[in-house]
Amino acid sequence: MKSKLLIIISGVFALALVGSSYVLATGGVDITSLSFLNTPTLTPTPTTAPTLSPTPSTKDQENPDVYVYPSPMPTERVDIPENGNPAFGKKDAPIYMVEYVDYECPKCAEFHNKYFDLLKRDYIDTGKMRFVIKDFPLSGHRRARMTADIANCVYRLNGITAYEGFIDKVFKNQDEWVQAENVLWAQSAYTKELGVDVDKLQSCFKKKPDSENIDADEAEARSFGLIGTPSFFVNGKPIIGVAPTYEDLVGAIEDLKSDK
Repeated sequence: MKSKLLIIISGVFALALVGSSYVLATGGVDITSLSFLNTPTLTPTPTTAPTLSPTPSTKDQENPDVYVYPSPMPTERVDIPENGNPAFGKKDAPIYMVEYVDYECPKCAEFHNKYFDLLKRDYIDTGKMRFVIKDFPLSGHRRARMTADIANCVYRLNGITAYEGFIDKVFKNQDEWVQAENVLWAQSAYTKELGVDVDKLQSCFKKKPDSENIDADEAEARSFGLIGTPSFFVNGKPIIGVAPTYEDLVGAIEDLKSDK
């Protein structure tokens, strides 16, 4: 693939494309893994994904929404097994896309609300893509892990269609349930509409049978240097964050699917 550099400002994060890694706008960052800064300076290198370096400032702590993304991304393709996670599309599809998601992350909601149905129409439902969702609940989002447990229970109890419907409602109504004192109670309204047995859901949530799987997803994400969501891999190559347009997302997918 040709070497490229694209800088776009989206929200509070710089967008960059260098070589075969894309870094876009990200809505969630693990607060245990970041530094604060005032003005980010893009410093890409030929062998690593772009990083953001801080400019010295006395106002750093007054800008909590601007982050350093310090971790180098993989420079070679990585192998990411499904490991029983929710998956859409044909198993033998030529494009294998993995998302690391945090259900409380606003940019994750933006991706799903704006682009997921379009990806299904153009790639997943046409047999071009296998799309796998893995959990990466960030430490700064106290309801993200609970929602991951609930989502996995919905998938375990009622399968991929109910899971898809559930996360659709979770992302579309994110501003509501993140304020709820009882997340399970708030999200049970969504599961009822999808035909999920509430008693079975509550029992599953208490037992948390997928807790180890969520831990494994998180450890896997960290092993790749990820600290923010949403993060994606297309045929083993990373896209970090949300593209400003669907056309940009498609362009990144098309580049990475054939990149050697």
